[in-house]
Amino acid sequence: ASQVPSTCQPLPLPAVPREMSGSVHVKLPGFFRSDTTLEPGEHLVLDFSFMSGGCSGCFKWLCGSGNVRKTLKNMGRMSPPKEVAMHDARVLEQQEGLSKRAFFEKHGFVLLEHRTAMTAEDWLVNTTAPAPDKASAEKLDSVLKAAPPVVEVYAKEIDPLVRDLLPSAVDVEYPRFVLRRGPGGPNNYALSVHQDYGLYREDMANTVISAKEGSEGLGQKERYSRWLGRMASDDVSGYTVLNLWRPVPPMEGPVSKVPLAVCDPDSVRVQDTVPQNLFGYVPGGQRTMGLKFHPDQRWYFYPQMTKDEVLVHRQFHWQKGVPEPYDRIQTVFHTAFEHPGAPPNAEKRTSSEYRIGVWTR
Repeated sequence: ASQVPSTCQPLPLPAVPREMSGSVHVKLPGFFRSDTTLEPGEHLVLDFSFMSGGCSGCFKWLCGSGNVRKTLKNMGRMSPPKEVAMHDARVLEQQEGLSKRAFFEKHGFVLLEHRTAMTAEDWLVNTTAPAPDKASAEKLDSVLKAAPPVVEVYAKEIDPLVRDLLPSAVDVEYPRFVLRRGPGGPNNYALSVHQDYGLYREDMANTVISAKEGSEGLGQKERYSRWLGRMASDDVSGYTVLNLWRPVPPMEGPVSKVPLAVCDPDSVRVQDTVPQNLFGYVPGGQRTMGLKFHPDQRWYFYPQMTKDEVLVHRQFHWQKGVPEPYDRIQTVFHTAFEHPGAPPNAEKRTSSEYRIGVWTR
């Protein structure tokens, strides 16, 4: 059964092996060079559609995408891996002594205790996969329509947690798919610093989360138009996308080898964000963000996460009345990383993430 955190104090620290606990220094790939500059409104093009579809995908990328030169040029703007201090977020929660809700409001991420009835099979049948073109997206869509465990089981389990974490929630939209990573699944680990969404409303034009009845047959433009219309309504004052990330079966033990790292939004300067047009994962591409390295950025991870824990982090946030362009961000850059203290024979991570849309009053 779900365990609702309410406004309780942080859970006691678990017994974590010494070599896996505390701060560690790691080299993170995926940062852009500090001299990367963009014109107002510009988005760097990165087209990774060659990574799916085998030989035919590579051929389409080389001959038909028109983005090869732009992608190669922009990949050249990336810096070598940067050494960062990866701090223990379990210790941070204990030191600050805040409620789970207050900690999330302050940092944009938090660890919750939650046991799920979802099985290894449930996570797999409901997973999405890279769908760079319309044909692959339609094929995937037909599979997901026939596999509802994530909505019938998981969404109902986590709804109390979400509403306790965001008590101003009016509606919560639960998509019928998750993103399963690791052995046996269709998605690799994301070992590069990134943010899966942009900063502004227009950045959601091709990535709107819509789980409302009757939205299944709508095109993306119509979904986006309805989404903008809801923003203008009087019953809402904001919209947030939450990512619920957790280890899942068939993994047995805690995550040792490739944990997830999150960056405190308060340590990220807006001028260090790099808007991107990312192709290769959804038809027509999507707006995401990269990041220029800055020594003030603060990175955290939760050592030895178990299948009975879920890491919630904010991926998109809009609030009525906040002027644009923003002078600060509230969303969480993240990446998987190789933990230097993990034993060579550490169990391979299997994990799933579930991205939900929350309308707030």
